[in-house]
Amino acid sequence: MQRLVETVTSQFRDAVVEESQSDSPIGQLRQLIDFYFRVVSDLQPVNRARLVLWADAVAAPSEDVRPQMISADREFREEIEKRIQLAVSVGDVTTSVDPHGLSTVIVAMLRGVALQRVLDDQVDLASARHEVEQLLTARLGVRLA
Repeated sequence: MQRLVETVTSQFRDAVVEESQSDSPIGQLRQLIDFYFRVVSDLQPVNRARLVLWADAVAAPSEDVRPQMISADREFREEIEKRIQLAVSVGDVTTSVDPHGLSTVIVAMLRGVALQRVLDDQVDLASARHEVEQLLTARLGVRLA
């Protein structure tokens, strides 16, 4: 089980890094969100497995899965947090933004939409994405779309 978790997490992490290449931290954040919604709109078995493993780690905390999923979540939040922190430090977004707090909220929004989509294929991903972008645009003070 641990090997499966490592494989799924590694593939996801590599894809996120590859897909979020941009000259600006806000551009990287936008690309990361775009990538996440593209993945959710066409869930492949490996991505579905990652969501199922995450849900399993929450519902039935096993020593095989839970530590791996916690580690993977921390890495994902840290990738987002780094981009937000850089945007704050170069003056692209207001200093009132807490990069750690906002990265936690972003992951929660993305994961929540993904889990809803796994349960209900009628979830309107285009509308959800638009709302995520609008919320982040309002908070960051820059357009993501």
